[in-house]
Amino acid sequence: DAQESRGLGDVYKRQPQTWRVFNDTSFKSVVAIVKQDAETQKTIKISGATFKIKNIETGEYFGYWSWNPLPAYINSWETDETGTVMTGEQLPAGKYQLEEVKSPNGYLISNTPIKFEVTSNIAYETLPDGSTPVITVKQKDTAVKGKINIEKQGEVLVDYKDGKFIYEQRGLANAKYEIFAREDIKDPSNDEKVIYKSGTVVETITTNSEGKATSKALPLGEYSVREVKAPEGFVLSDKVENVSLKYKDQNTAIVYDNASFTNERQKVVINVYKKDYDTEVGILGAEFTLLAEKDIKNYKGEVVVEAEEVIEVA
Repeated sequence: DAQESRGLGDVYKRQPQTWRVFNDTSFKSVVAIVKQDAETQKTIKISGATFKIKNIETGEYFGYWSWNPLPAYINSWETDETGTVMTGEQLPAGKYQLEEVKSPNGYLISNTPIKFEVTSNIAYETLPDGSTPVITVKQKDTAVKGKINIEKQGEVLVDYKDGKFIYEQRGLANAKYEIFAREDIKDPSNDEKVIYKSGTVVETITTNSEGKATSKALPLGEYSVREVKAPEGFVLSDKVENVSLKYKDQNTAIVYDNASFTNERQKVVINVYKKDYDTEVGILGAEFTLLAEKDIKNYKGEVVVEAEEVIEVA
C-alpha cells in the first residue's frame, strides 16, 4: 500500500478561503487532516502520523490510484512537518471515520476513530480554485511522558552484639532531591516553545520509608538529580546523577529512568589521653570505660544499648 503526504500549506498557500454551501446530490469533498496535541490543542509539527479513512456505511476503506511519479494505489495519508496532510482525491458524500495507524514521534497512538461526515448540508471551506470543498478533520494524540525513580541507601544500625555495632545497607527515608533540566526541555508539539530552561529545578522530592521516591510525569528530555538534604546522621552526597527520559514507542504512555544514591553514615573516632596533672606528661597504662549516655536505638527505634551500659573498655 502506498501513502500520500501533502501538507495544507502546499494547498492553501496560507490564505483564507471562502466558505461555500453545496446542495448537489453528487457532493464530494477533499479531506484535510490536522494532527493535534490532546493537552495543548497545538498542531503537532512532526511528520510521520499516518491515517486511513473508512466508510462507516460500507465498511470499505477509501483509496484511489495515483500515477505520479509512479503508479500506486493510495489508501493511507502521512502528515508532513506542518502536522497536516490532505487527500489527493475527493470523497463521495457519506459517513466516515479517520483511523490512526501510526503516531508521530513522541506521542501515543490513538485507538479512537474520529467520525465525520461528507455532506452538502454544512458550510465548508474551499480550495484556492474556489469550487472544490475541503473538510478539515482534527485528530488528537497524547504526548508520552516520563518519570524518574530515585533510590537512597546507606548503612543503618540494626543491632549491638559482642561489643560491636552491627550495620546493614538499607533504604533511607527523608533524603531530599532536586530534579533539574540538563537541557532546554521543549514542547513535544515541536513548536520550539521551551517548557523548562536548562538548569531549571522542575521538582523537589523526598524519599519514603523504603528510601524511594518517584517524580511527577515530566516532558521527555535530559534531566539531572542532586541531593540537597541528607537523612539525619548521614553525609550529604555531592554526586549528580544524569537521567534520560526517552520515547520508547507509540504504545508506552510513561517511560522511566533511575537514579541511585548511597550515603556514608557519620562516624566518630574518640581519642583519649591521660596526662600528669602537674607536668602534663603522658601516663601509660591508664584504663578508660566508654558508657552510653542515653539509650542507643537502631533504625527501627528499638533500644540496642541502654543508658549507662558499657560500650568499650580501653
